[in-house]
Amino acid sequence: MIPEKSDKPFHSFWTTLSMHGPYNFGQTNIKKFTNLGYFDANDRAEINGDWINYCADDSNLAKKQYRAYQAAVMNFDDAIGSMLQRLEETKQLDNTLIVIYGDHDVYYDYLIGEPLSSYIYDEINKEYSPRYETMMLMYNSKMIEQYKAIYEVEEAIYTDFTSPYIIVPTVLDLLGYDYNPSNYVGTSIFRTISSLDNIFYSHELDAYMSNIVYKDNEGNIKYSNCNSTYLKEFENKVIELKNRLLYCELLYE
Repeated sequence: MIPEKSDKPFHSFWTTLSMHGPYNFGQTNIKKFTNLGYFDANDRAEINGDWINYCADDSNLAKKQYRAYQAAVMNFDDAIGSMLQRLEETKQLDNTLIVIYGDHDVYYDYLIGEPLSSYIYDEINKEYSPRYETMMLMYNSKMIEQYKAIYEVEEAIYTDFTSPYIIVPTVLDLLGYDYNPSNYVGTSIFRTISSLDNIFYSHELDAYMSNIVYKDNEGNIKYSNCNSTYLKEFENKVIELKNRLLYCELLYE
């Protein structure tokens, strides 16, 4: 909850099960999305060519699940809009850093045989790295303007591969805190030299990955779309990441 008026720091958090899955399962959400007009808006957007159902050529159930997922995204968008409006009303928007991270892809497979992401990407290979892409943003109007001025860009968009490891060190850099970078697994985007500085290790999948390489913990390359030079550098970064993970585990213990 955003306070009425306060100069003190505050923290708000909410989550929505409707975007988490399983999709198109739970009549309460379906009824809610119908009453809010999300499905009708989707249909109009699809007719006008402004929205594509990436599961349109798949089973009817997969198509419905993607449609329900899109409605859930619209619901989340409305929630973000309400928060931004409240921050503007309380004149706290310029003093607030908003961090949003989607912690995983659409991997539920309720009655459709494969994860919904398989249908979206038309790729059933579970080691296909792009399937695990998600979104992350950090927003503050003043910081965005500074970022564009410093890097001489028109949009404050970071396009190199990164991972959730970078969230805390990047936020610390944004807020001007002094910290020891060695105490974090990831590297702040402001200290990143190579796009391979922030390859990711998934404890759930027991695998290392960038956007074009997927390697299991036994050393097998399960998917790659790169040249030998990149692959060699990736292997070196895996070793480095293993050491950083071990160091941080020992540090916390």
